Amino acid sequence: MWGGVTSLRVYYTEGLEVEFGMTILAWAAVPVDPGTQDVVSHGMRILWDREGLLARLQEAVSAS
Repeated sequence: MWGGVTSLRVYYTEGLEVEFGMTILAWAAVPVDPGTQDVVSHGMRILWDREGLLARLQEAVSAS
């Protein structure tokens, strides 16, 4: 667990490494805290975002 995020790192036989992060909705709050800013700025691919919260978070990090 990293702050409010629980991570699951998966290594595939082809050599691909994927880290899945599960968290609560408040993690994506704007304004963005420094820890979240760091995580998102290093790359994040959204797999499911029913409410659009993570898309807004990515936009906020990109704009800063």
